[in-house]
Amino acid sequence: MESDSLIKDLITNIAIFSSIIFFYNSLVPIDWAGNRKASAKRVLAQGIVMGILGNVLMFFSVHVNATTIVDYRQLAVICAALFGGIFSSLIASVLIGIGRVLIFGGFNSSSLIGVASILSTGLISGLIVSRIYKYRNRWILFVITMIATTTIAFFLILGSKSMKILPYFFIVLVIGSCFVAYLLRYLVKTNIQQHLVKENEKRFRNLSSLKDAVFNSASEVSITVTDSEGVFTLFNQGAERMLGYTEAEMVGKETPLIIHLESEVQRRGEELSALFNKEIQGFDILVEWTRHGKADEREWTYLRKDGKHLTVNLIVTALHYEGRISGFIGIATDITGKKHAEEELHYQNEELQAQQAELEAQQEDLLFTLTKLEESESYLKKRNMLAITLVNTLDKKDLYQSIMDSLIDLFGAQRGIIIILDKLQEFAAFGYSEQEAVALKLSMSQIILPRLNEQKLPFTVKNEETHNLYIPVIDEDMELIACIVLSRLHNPITKSELEEAIGLATQIALSLQKLWLHEESKQQRELMQDMMNTIQEGILLIDLQGNTLQVNTKFCELIGYKAAESGGSFISNGFKEEEEDPFRMNIYWEHLKQIIDDPHLLQTFIRNIILNPIKGSATINYRINSPVKRNINMYYELLYLNGHVFAVLLVHRDVTREYELDQLKSEFVNTVSHELRTPLSSVYGLTELMLTKQLSPEKQHKYLTTIYEETKRLTSLINNFLDLQRMESGRKVYEIICVDIEKIIYKVLDFNKINMENHEVSYQFQDKPLLVMGDEDSLTQIMMNLVSNAIKYSPKGGKIQISAWKEGEYRAISIKDEGLGIPADSLNQLFSKFYRVDNSDRRQIGGTGLGLSIVKEIVTSHKGDIRVSSVYGEGSTFTIRLPIGVNLDEEDLLLRA
Repeated sequence: MESDSLIKDLITNIAIFSSIIFFYNSLVPIDWAGNRKASAKRVLAQGIVMGILGNVLMFFSVHVNATTIVDYRQLAVICAALFGGIFSSLIASVLIGIGRVLIFGGFNSSSLIGVASILSTGLISGLIVSRIYKYRNRWILFVITMIATTTIAFFLILGSKSMKILPYFFIVLVIGSCFVAYLLRYLVKTNIQQHLVKENEKRFRNLSSLKDAVFNSASEVSITVTDSEGVFTLFNQGAERMLGYTEAEMVGKETPLIIHLESEVQRRGEELSALFNKEIQGFDILVEWTRHGKADEREWTYLRKDGKHLTVNLIVTALHYEGRISGFIGIATDITGKKHAEEELHYQNEELQAQQAELEAQQEDLLFTLTKLEESESYLKKRNMLAITLVNTLDKKDLYQSIMDSLIDLFGAQRGIIIILDKLQEFAAFGYSEQEAVALKLSMSQIILPRLNEQKLPFTVKNEETHNLYIPVIDEDMELIACIVLSRLHNPITKSELEEAIGLATQIALSLQKLWLHEESKQQRELMQDMMNTIQEGILLIDLQGNTLQVNTKFCELIGYKAAESGGSFISNGFKEEEEDPFRMNIYWEHLKQIIDDPHLLQTFIRNIILNPIKGSATINYRINSPVKRNINMYYELLYLNGHVFAVLLVHRDVTREYELDQLKSEFVNTVSHELRTPLSSVYGLTELMLTKQLSPEKQHKYLTTIYEETKRLTSLINNFLDLQRMESGRKVYEIICVDIEKIIYKVLDFNKINMENHEVSYQFQDKPLLVMGDEDSLTQIMMNLVSNAIKYSPKGGKIQISAWKEGEYRAISIKDEGLGIPADSLNQLFSKFYRVDNSDRRQIGGTGLGLSIVKEIVTSHKGDIRVSSVYGEGSTFTIRLPIGVNLDEEDLLLRA
């Protein structure tokens, strides 16, 4: 009974196995016999499907006794491994295990054995099968795996009793497996073949539609297809239009012989028979060449249905199927119009050839004439180029070389030289080395030059294979001024060339004379320009039309115009003649009117001179503001030629210094008058009071003290004048010793302490002691002036910084204040005598304008320098540099003195 139950279980399992296989095949179609490995997505899908199938069967109780190992669960895992690989078999095992737990509420010994069997079987079969792709190998491995696992399972459960059951089970398993494998193979192949048939039918329908569309779209081309026997199988619309036949009349009924001219077919058959050494007839004539694997393209005459003839270009190609010729395709293009055009063209070509022969004869005559004309034209061009060179070239070396090159070209010479007789060092050669040229000049002086000077005509001398032509260049006084030698190989000098040489020599003589005259004139102009440039007044020479003829460098300097910009000789159109203003100035005026105060006044003055050139002494003053402020006085002189005025010389005098001296004189008078009048008035008033009134002793003392201070002030003023005069005349004597200027600074500050209530003084001294070489009294005077200026010109107080540092071999001392500052345009005049900045704030402060002049003279005498930097309204910094002092003993001081 137990064996019967096992057999029933086995049959049930086989049935379940078969059901799963077919059901799985219908849900997940794959290539069962394929040789490729499934993708990861497909493997995952197969595993999930197999797990779901197993659980469905489990829920419907489609299973056998729990002690049977080979049940639907194991089959599900084996199928997953067989068709999906190890990944899907693991997923199926997990799903089945979970389902088992959910259904039975836990694991018992039977379920543990079942799950373990499923996992081990799935893993082993999955690892092996996932690497095997052949269909047959998969089934063999499947059967082996089933036998092995079942044997182990039966032996473990039934023991020795399993030996009775196993043979029957093995037989059923092998037969069932073979049957199922064959059945699946057959079904898969059948399914694949049916699918391929459907795909081929669909593809054929598409290709047929495409073929019809392509063939019929070629309406201007005849496309015909025949079978291997020559009967038409396709006749497109282009063929119908070209031949007049319909597709119904031709397809399956006629061969291409009906549309071909019989005589052409027969002639072609004879050619092919001779070529292939066999008799070729009928339809084979049209396709024999194609049968040998070559496309046949040639012209044929088609015979239309209405009897008309057409000339076509026919291409015949063989159609192959499974390695044999299945038919032929012919593509014909109507070239009747083209043939007619070719025949017409051929006729015209013959006519043109006849005309060409006639034209060639005429061309030969024209070519001869043209050659002569070209030679004449070339010669004339060369003559013209020489003439242009002679007229336009003003450079001596360029002219000599151009003459030589042109003559070499005109006469076809290989060598040549031109020699200037008065200046034997001046020559130009072609084909001669410098040594050969010098030797030729020396040899010519004995024989050739005397002959040329006597005959005044060119002549030739033959020397072996060389023909030498000697050309004299004669001036208007019939004097020989130059000689030209041309050498030519093998080709004698003709009479016409000798005559031509005479004319060329005359032109060359005129050109040389013009060049020398130009050079002389140029030298005179340069001399005149050099003379004008030495004049220390600006010169502007203009004609009566307002054109600038010449200017000198001083004029350009006055107006700030660079000499390079003025063109060297300064000649240009100065006053342009225009209706609205016939005397509008040129570039000089365009520049000048931007930098002077009243350009209209100056222009009017110049215009009146040009319009009324009358000798006189009229002058005009104008002021230039940039780049340097200048005061200019301009007067004019008339220039005469043959008793008539031809130009006006405008002379621009720089009177800036005179103007400044005049201003300085006025400033000096005003300053001195003020500085002298104030103390004198005080002295005069106080002495008058003391003489006319009885004063108390206190008042007398007070008045006398005031008189003393004012007298002292006058003495200081006079001493400043005298000191400055002595310094400028060089009569000032200094006792140069090593002085510590730091002590002088402190002494000066202490002296001015009463005036520094609103000032804050700071020091920044480096490299003490601050030793310098100088006269101690003079250095005290320097510091007194600079410090008192810093105090006076910062009336609102502020910081005063005194600094000292080394600069190489010098000691630099600077005094910086936060006072009124100095305008930028006053800095370059700051150290001039009596100069004071024209500012109301400074006028109230007072002073003679001599302090900084004295400071500069003292510093310069000490081999030092002084510089100033200032920002107007923010303050000024004065810096002096004096030689660094060294400690000297008395003997050294005496030696230095």
